[in-house]
Amino acid sequence: MRFKRIIFMGTPDYATTIFKEILENNYNIIALFTQPDKSVGRSKELKFPHIKQFTLDNNFNIPIYQPKSLKDVSTIKTIKDLNPDMIIVA
Repeated sequence: MRFKRIIFMGTPDYATTIFKEILENNYNIIALFTQPDKSVGRSKELKFPHIKQFTLDNNFNIPIYQPKSLKDVSTIKTIKDLNPDMIIVA
């Protein structure tokens, strides 16, 4: 049985490897949840999480959500509204 609607949650670099494998096997990722972008270095340059950059670089048409907390009421509502069959956390 293939899951029809999957939300993927992950930020570390290894999450990108898992995410890529899932996409290559034609699973339907309906949303990506990852940590917010962070300022790095003296210049405070904004740096995207690796998985977000990978998604943008490959022009995947997957909505990216970057909530400060998954416990936030609006984030919980968003997840419920997406109505996933499965959530994968890496």
